[in-house]
Amino acid sequence: MDNDGNGFTDGRDTIETMVPVTTSYSVLDLAGVVESFVSRDTTAVRLSRQHIEPMSAAVTDEAGNAVAPDRYTLDEANGRIRGRSPGDLTRGEMFNITYRYYPIHQSPNIERSPYAGETMDTDIFDGMSLTFDNHWNTVVDTLRTGWKDASRAYSFTVRPIDTYFGEERLLGVPHPSDYFLIFSDGVADTSLALPEYFIPAIPVNFRVYNATDGKFLEFVYNNPAMNRKLSPYDEIVLLEPWSGGGSVYTWDLFFTQRRDSIFDFHSGDTLKIVMKKPFRGGTCLNSRAFRRPLTG
Repeated sequence: MDNDGNGFTDGRDTIETMVPVTTSYSVLDLAGVVESFVSRDTTAVRLSRQHIEPMSAAVTDEAGNAVAPDRYTLDEANGRIRGRSPGDLTRGEMFNITYRYYPIHQSPNIERSPYAGETMDTDIFDGMSLTFDNHWNTVVDTLRTGWKDASRAYSFTVRPIDTYFGEERLLGVPHPSDYFLIFSDGVADTSLALPEYFIPAIPVNFRVYNATDGKFLEFVYNNPAMNRKLSPYDEIVLLEPWSGGGSVYTWDLFFTQRRDSIFDFHSGDTLKIVMKKPFRGGTCLNSRAFRRPLTG
């Protein structure tokens, strides 16, 4: 993932302020490194690795006694260490340091990435490289999307909201997350009101859960039958928090009648919506990265 504060956004992709998309990746070596160095007092000594994981370093003297972190300065990005003040790491003495590091750090070389010039190959580290099973556009995975009980289900469509309120166009962003519509026996949530467009807040027996980011969402509910339960021709518009504050509109769920049936949904009923989406933070059900050993 990108790593510049929030885990997602970088300057190469301005849409990331609303939609988290990965334009680079890092690999952390969990085994860690143990190495010795001879101190040069307050002059930096170069270590064997760069891109050290913050807070993973521990320094001991030659006798194995721990050296307090306030006695040294560690340059994690460039892999250098020095005494913070004269005498903190006595010149000429041997010290040991253990740490974890990133053999690949914020590399843009993801296969077929639209954010890099040439991405046929990924970076090589420790005699291997990664191959990415990735989707660069967010679309519904129709094979994995559906109702828990297919015998009691409305047909539906899922697409970014694109409509007009008067002369104002409302265009949703295709947020790369998986969603659950989770039903209950009683009132579980209340939709947002849009009084300027004559859409009221409606108590409903379901909640909308973003399964990728692990959070419940706000939503707008258009219920033409005014019966406060999911019915044919109802519409649910999802909102996601925006990093700049407030919320943005994303997906539009529109339900249609099936076999002239009207269904009552209760606790245990669920609608799962799975997206084919770019590799990103959170629990992704589609995008994966695999190790690829090098031969020859």
